[in-house]
Amino acid sequence: MKKKLLIISTAVVLLSCLVMLAGCNFLGAFYTDRTPYYIDVAEVEDPNAANIVANNNLLSCTRIIASFSNGKTSAGSGFVVTSDGYVVTNRHCVLMYSSTGSDTPYNPLETPLNATYKVVFADNKALSADLIGYSNDADLALLKIRNYADFTGSASFEPVKLSSSSDLFYGDKVYTIGNPEDLGLILTELMVSSPAIKISSDDSFSSIILDGTINHGNSGGALFDKYGNVVGVVYARIEGSNSDAYGIGCAIPLDTLKEFLDEARIKYTVAADQSAE
Repeated sequence: MKKKLLIISTAVVLLSCLVMLAGCNFLGAFYTDRTPYYIDVAEVEDPNAANIVANNNLLSCTRIIASFSNGKTSAGSGFVVTSDGYVVTNRHCVLMYSSTGSDTPYNPLETPLNATYKVVFADNKALSADLIGYSNDADLALLKIRNYADFTGSASFEPVKLSSSSDLFYGDKVYTIGNPEDLGLILTELMVSSPAIKISSDDSFSSIILDGTINHGNSGGALFDKYGNVVGVVYARIEGSNSDAYGIGCAIPLDTLKEFLDEARIKYTVAADQSAE
């Protein structure tokens, strides 16, 4: 059965009907009556993994809004990896079109269409950002928030902590905080269907295959383990061209992200090893 990779960045649309997303918890724009607080996993007798992920990372996760010079807009997800405002997302969230035509999809061999970027936090604070670099091989991009030190909420949280994807196994529960359909930040519980599968022979990495609700706009969202540490980056969904296959998500393994950040000389925070706890 022929399969195609459906890139899950989305154009911003007006929603006139009630949207129901199974297995998701609304955060982001609807988050108003509780302040996230850091949870030390070692001090909790019966930790709730989803609660740990949300409390420890919600303030570091973002919506990514790209406005292109052809008048089109896209919405994706991202997350802060340094205390000075570097944000990781997918390349296809920030480079959707080539300059050869107003609707020409981005081609790595061509010049990308100009765009401006906004990074939107859970409290709806929107900050301008610049595109620092990207990888065509791994579908990763790096933004830098302008005047990040002036963001009044930045002192209340730390950047995400990076773990490792090498310890993931079939059946592990993982989580993502993303921006599906540009609704705001939403926490989603997923399961690892396979820790490493090559989607295409041309891929430079093996994808983490996920079972769960992945939608347009989840691209660029961090994938968290039960300790609330990043183990990957959501980037796509697999659909069969002649079947009803749906909901098989794909994530870039964290080790690939680390290589990208190391090459860019970005100093990220590495999580302590909690596997033995």
